[in-house]
Amino acid sequence: MAKKNNKGWIIVLSVIILFFAALLALPFAFRGKIMEITKKELNKRLTAKVDFKTLNINFIRSFPDATLNLKDLYIIGTDSFATDTLLFSKDVNMVINLKSLFSDTGYEVKKLGFTDSKVMTQVLKSGLVNWDIMREDSLELQKSDTSAMKFNFKLHDFYIKNADLIYMDEQGDMTAALDKVNLNLSGDLTADSSLLATNFTVDSLNFWNGGIKYANNLVLAATAKINANLNDQRYEFADNSMKINAIPLSLNGWVQLLDSGYDMDLKLNAEKVDF
Repeated sequence: MAKKNNKGWIIVLSVIILFFAALLALPFAFRGKIMEITKKELNKRLTAKVDFKTLNINFIRSFPDATLNLKDLYIIGTDSFATDTLLFSKDVNMVINLKSLFSDTGYEVKKLGFTDSKVMTQVLKSGLVNWDIMREDSLELQKSDTSAMKFNFKLHDFYIKNADLIYMDEQGDMTAALDKVNLNLSGDLTADSSLLATNFTVDSLNFWNGGIKYANNLVLAATAKINANLNDQRYEFADNSMKINAIPLSLNGWVQLLDSGYDMDLKLNAEKVDF
């Protein structure tokens, strides 16, 4: 009886070892093909040029989910922005529901993160913006989908680590530069309404308008819970606290994104500060 039990355990352990060996080997077997498909699909949907150095897949680290990692991702504009890099990220990490990789209902991304990134957004005097990179046929496909909440990506956790952001607006003669931006955002982004937990820090913020510098190396920090209505793109600030340098603040109200701009009703509180 003991020999039969030992033989049974050996068989079970062998199956487990073979299973995990297959999980380790599969990424190497399909990595080249997946890289080719990923680059092709991205460039098919975007007018900008998208490329990355390597793509790594791991079925062990977040099992039963899959972990995808892109190295040296960049997005470069076209036409008026052909020499501009909209986004460069040293490291992009995604945790994806493994089952969704084999379904036709969209990929369920549980986590998405960018590390060591540089972002440059620009508005020309003509009104053209460099972040308008979705192809018209992709936008028409989205508009024709009348379902209320149908996402290709079901994101639950999003983060940015160590990013530098530049915003240049030639129309408004404004420039903003944010150094060492860190952001953590978590919540159920698949629901019609969700409570989003947010942590946000900026090591240095500088702002110019009309050639005059209005903000000089400001240090920002914010923690907030945001009630998000994702269908209406309306975001209400719940419990929150902020600091600009050493000044504590809080923000109440809401912001709603519109097709042609935004609407908002916000109140900034600085009760502990005397001017």
